[in-house]
Amino acid sequence: MTARIERIMHRTRALRTKLLELVTQAEPEHLAYHPEGRWSVRDILIHLGNWEEEAVTYLRHMLRGEEPPTTDSSDINKWNAEALARYAELDAAGAVEYLNRVRYEYEEAVALITADHMAANRSFLPLLLMSPDHEAGHLYQVREVLARAKGDLAEAALNYLGYARARILTRINLEYRSTESLEWRAAPDKWSVRDNLIHLAIWDRWLVEYFAAVADERQRPALPVPPDQFAAWNDVQVGATRHLTLAEVLHEFGAAREALEAQIRRFKPAHFDDRAVKAYLDGWREHEDHHMHAILKVLQGWRAAQKA
Repeated sequence: MTARIERIMHRTRALRTKLLELVTQAEPEHLAYHPEGRWSVRDILIHLGNWEEEAVTYLRHMLRGEEPPTTDSSDINKWNAEALARYAELDAAGAVEYLNRVRYEYEEAVALITADHMAANRSFLPLLLMSPDHEAGHLYQVREVLARAKGDLAEAALNYLGYARARILTRINLEYRSTESLEWRAAPDKWSVRDNLIHLAIWDRWLVEYFAAVADERQRPALPVPPDQFAAWNDVQVGATRHLTLAEVLHEFGAAREALEAQIRRFKPAHFDDRAVKAYLDGWREHEDHHMHAILKVLQGWRAAQKA
């Protein structure tokens, strides 16, 4: 195993340790709790196993120099639901056993990867990074479910937003993603990945002011422009930041979210019953999911442009 793979696996194992610690310390009924019809912790564990099982299949094909099987990604939600349904009989303890078995198989496959494999096939690196990146996102989801089960609404809200943010960070992982791909635009008037990131930070900063007013129980600021003017306003705001370096954009992307989280931590329990607060928390998660898909489309366009 190369030093680079060992470093990735160190993070992979550390995340699994955190996950299993949460599961071990949780009340059994909390592991089966479904918040608002979403996945339970037990479901998330099986989902993680499903994707690591898929990674094992890919690795085995790649180690033999074969093309991995084609997976229909046109409806990933359907694939997830079908994969989860295959293990419907498992309880939380069974889900952990399944997860451990698949991890053993995954470790076995990874141990066979050599430096020559890595040099011959660039797909090994993003595939290896998928497991820790995927798990890091769902770790937020597990924490959210357990927080909701315990009635800790602030911690639930923070992890609810954290899951969406983790999905974006997975897409822009600089360990294998070139900076050129983050700066690329399909056309001068189209947004790059970098533009999407600064756009999210700009709106996070606005919500910081709104949530500060909520926490202080003072008059809340109005939206910067009416909704029908959002598109033009967004373009102007993003355009005004194009002098920033990618490093500065990434810093602001993180700093704005930290500031937002700090305001949520100031909320009292009653603030989470506020209709507008609920709407903004849900809306921000949906907004982030929307831009995660927009970022994916840009990166797909960049790859296609390199082949042209």
